[in-house]
Amino acid sequence: MGKDTTTDGTSGNITALKALPLDVPLKITAAEEAFLAEATGISDHDELFKHITEVQIEAYTSIHPFGTDLRKVARDGYPVDALVGLEVEENFINLGYLLFRDTRTSPFTPRQLLHNIFSAPRSEPADCQEHSATRFPDASNLASLGQLGRSARAIHAASLFHLFDRDTQKYLARRIAGLLVLREGSTIFGSQYAAKTEGSVIETVSGGGAKVYAHSPESWKRLWEDVLEGYEIEVKAELKELGGGTSLAAPIKLHEGDQHGHLMIWSVKILS
Repeated sequence: MGKDTTTDGTSGNITALKALPLDVPLKITAAEEAFLAEATGISDHDELFKHITEVQIEAYTSIHPFGTDLRKVARDGYPVDALVGLEVEENFINLGYLLFRDTRTSPFTPRQLLHNIFSAPRSEPADCQEHSATRFPDASNLASLGQLGRSARAIHAASLFHLFDRDTQKYLARRIAGLLVLREGSTIFGSQYAAKTEGSVIETVSGGGAKVYAHSPESWKRLWEDVLEGYEIEVKAELKELGGGTSLAAPIKLHEGDQHGHLMIWSVKILS
């Protein structure tokens, strides 16, 4: 088993990630700063950035979101008891509390479950024909992913799929689809690094050189049509070029001839 493979078969190199330099000076938008100031209660610009940097140091790396999206949705007005996040390491949950200066019982802190979505055997089918739950359970009382069942109406999966090879991405898509209510309007959405032409690429953010897979909008649509076979779906996927003056950089070596990396913003919606 190589250094870029973990016991669950996923690619990664946590040791190399922890050795990365911090993203200093910190680059966030005005809207992001406003949200963090409100969420943490730190209104002073310099004090806020000092606090974020201290959490970065504690976390070793700045690439993990620490439940940021969940907290933003909650503060935007979505019911907290209808939100749940999945995390693979308890330390990331605790670092979220440190970053946002909140606790599990704080008003805008959604439930986060410690769960590895790859933990089921690869041979286990992710049957997209099974019964869907009639209503989402109270997330605040959830103790395990099994209690969630197939009850999610919307699932957000950002900066996730591009970490894996093609087969693992398809398996992950089936596992995620297995949490979705399979009726009109249910949606899975997210963003990830991608390419104009699909193909295997070399991941460089960890320094480990793992081979991962960059989908194109066309191949991404085919993947979900296969995963949700039998359902009429709408797949939207838009590429946005990175680099060229932006603060973002792709964590993969791109196909020969590509001058910049690409971020794919996508959604998969069930129509019937």
